[in-house]
Formats: sequence, structure tokens, C-alpha cells
Amino acid sequence: MAIERVNVVLTAEQKTNILATVGALEEALPFRLSLTSAERQRLMKLGNKSAGFVQQAYEAARSHPEFIPSTIDLTAMENDQELRELLLICAQRLGVLYTQVQDTATAAGIDLMKSATAIYRTLKANGEEGGLHTTLNALGQRFDRPSRSRKAASEEEA
Repeated sequence: MAIERVNVVLTAEQKTNILATVGALEEALPFRLSLTSAERQRLMKLGNKSAGFVQQAYEAARSHPEFIPSTIDLTAMENDQELRELLLICAQRLGVLYTQVQDTATAAGIDLMKSATAIYRTLKANGEEGGLHTTLNALGQRFDRPSRSRKAASEEEA
């Protein structure tokens, strides 16, 4: 039989802890936002090329506060910088974790599909005489593909 990629048995306590940890992270970030696609495209973002500009502008404002209007809050700017640095570190770590979680879920799905396919093949080879015709037909629908003649006919109708 094929080697399983994932062979994990989680206890009820582990499942609860995993979900609680994700919930705790969500609670720890109550200020998180969800930008729309339009906002992501429209808003001016701080990228690698602009980081130096932002730092120079901040330093210039600190050096020459007499020229800076009161509507520009340098303390808020410092807070945004601190938050951004922390969130970028978190995003990098969460990105790795997200990829690992997705890959593990994919591997579990691969294991499930391999096992289910092996079951289907075994039943197909041995189950016709055992009265499994209805079950085999239902399972076999997963592999049904429209014949070329049916596909061509449906395309002509469209």
C-alpha cells in the first residue's frame, strides 16, 4: 500500500487548543482591516522603494517641526511604523505557517484520495458478485468523463 504523507491523530484537547490559539490570535489583533480590491489598487502603499522616503520625511519633520502643520501627528507616524514592523514580522511567519497548514491539508487530502481510490478499485475487482453494483456506480461517477461525441453535441447546442 502507498505510504501516507500525513499520519497524525489529534486528541480532542489538541483540536481545541489549535482552534483556541487561532481565536486568541484573532482577538490579539482587533484592529486588523480587510481592504477591498479597489482600495488595494487605489491607495498609495509603502513598499521597499518608499521606505527611505518615509524615513527621510519623518526625520525632516523631527528636525524642522516649525514647518510641519499640526494636522500631521508625528507620534501617530511613530506608532504606525512600530505597528508595521511588527505586522510584517508576523505576516512573514504566518505566511510560512499558512503554507505549511495548506500543504499539510493537501497531503491529508492526497492520502484520502489514494485510500478511496484503492477502496474503489478493490470493490470494483471483487464487489460485482457481492451486490455492490449500485455502490460501484455511485463511486464510479467520480471518474466519468463525457464521451467525445456527447461533448461535441453539447458544444453544438450552445
